[in-house]
Amino acid sequence: MSDEEIFEWDVQTWKSALPIWNKALREVAVSDIKGLELGARSGAISGYFALKFNVKMCCTDYQFDHSQAQLLHKTLGVESLISYKSVDAKEIAYPSGTFDFVVFKSILGTIGAHDDIKSQIQTLKEIERVLKPGGVLLFAENMSATFIHKLARKLFVPWSSYWRYLNISELPDLFQSYENVEFKYAGLVNVFSNRIKILKPLLGLVDRILVPIVPNKWKYIVYGIAHKSI
Repeated sequence: MSDEEIFEWDVQTWKSALPIWNKALREVAVSDIKGLELGARSGAISGYFALKFNVKMCCTDYQFDHSQAQLLHKTLGVESLISYKSVDAKEIAYPSGTFDFVVFKSILGTIGAHDDIKSQIQTLKEIERVLKPGGVLLFAENMSATFIHKLARKLFVPWSSYWRYLNISELPDLFQSYENVEFKYAGLVNVFSNRIKILKPLLGLVDRILVPIVPNKWKYIVYGIAHKSI
C-alpha cells in the first residue's frame, strides 16, 4: 500500500508514525496477533497491518458503514483477516483483554468535542481495558500547536469550532495508566500545503529542516506507542 492510501491527507507528516508503529508490532511476542482499529473510516490502516504483518484486524468506527473498507480489503486480498463493527470508542464493545494492539489516527479531537476532555480520558482507559496485559497502543493525534495554527483552523477548518486539539502539557495525564509511553512529534508548516498546493514542496522542505530543532509544543501532531502493564 502507498502512504497516500494509508493516511489520505497531509501524508508526509502523518506517515512519520509508521516506523515506530511497525517496530512495536514486530516486537509483539505472540504468534496469532489480534488488532483493533478505532475510527477506521476507509479501513486503510487495518488493511495495511493485515497485509504487512498477516494479523487479524477488527476494523471499527462509530456508526460504521464498512462497505468502502471492505472493498479496499478485498482489493488487497486480506478480507479473510478482517472483521467489521460499529464501536463507540468511549465504550468499546469487546471484552477486557481481547487485543494485542489497538491503533487510531485522529479520533480524540471529535471524541472530545466542545472541550470534553473527560471523554478523551475515558477513551484511553477503554483502550487500555481491551488490551491484553503487555499489549500496545499505537496512536497519532492532532495537537493544538501554535497561535498561527489555531488562527488558521478558525479561519479555514469548519470543525475546529468544536474539535478538541490536545495540548502537550496534557499528555502525561492522558496516558498516565500506561507504561513505557513514547511520544514523538511532527509537523510545523506542512499542514498549510493542503490549502496552498503549489507551495507543497517548499513547505515540506521547511518541515524537514525545522521540525527537528523547534520546540515540540509548536508541532501539530503527536504520535507514538504506549503499553498496558503486564
